[in-house]
Amino acid sequence: MELVAGFTAENIFYHLGGKFRGSYRPLNENIQNGRIRGVAGVVGCDNPKMGSGAYHVALVKELIKNDCLVIQTGCAAIECAKEGLLRPETAFEIAGDGLKEVCKAVGIPPVLHVGACVDTGSQPLTDYITKDIEKLVGGKWAFIEDPLDAAHAMIAHIDKKRKVLKLQPMLYTQAFPAQV
Repeated sequence: MELVAGFTAENIFYHLGGKFRGSYRPLNENIQNGRIRGVAGVVGCDNPKMGSGAYHVALVKELIKNDCLVIQTGCAAIECAKEGLLRPETAFEIAGDGLKEVCKAVGIPPVLHVGACVDTGSQPLTDYITKDIEKLVGGKWAFIEDPLDAAHAMIAHIDKKRKVLKLQPMLYTQAFPAQV
């Protein structure tokens, strides 16, 4: 299995901006100008009821097809690695035109593996990550059974935030149109 893994908040700077000018600026600019729709986190363990990895793969393919850069951990990342989604070349094969441009320019895959997963556990924590945290950081977790419904809900949430931020419209025709 070929993959590029080991992305961190500290080293992604250098993948985006180079050794001497490490910065999130290329990512931010390409979200603002509509090449990248946004960034989506996909975290989770395998579940035999969900097709053992098929859910994660379908979800991530739909997100990257719609110009969402994906951050992953744990089992979700391993399943996507098995499908080749953690290779830079995948951007040329599956990603939307905007994400493809950015991945090609900076040499990253459309799915970034950031390490091991964490256990969400308690109901108060679940309530916090699915509801309350949005007020603080603008994003939240969701648990949706169908992978395409999950991808479309994530894309709609990103589009809602793009509208609030008054960002430019997406540059390229999207597989899943903006829901604003």
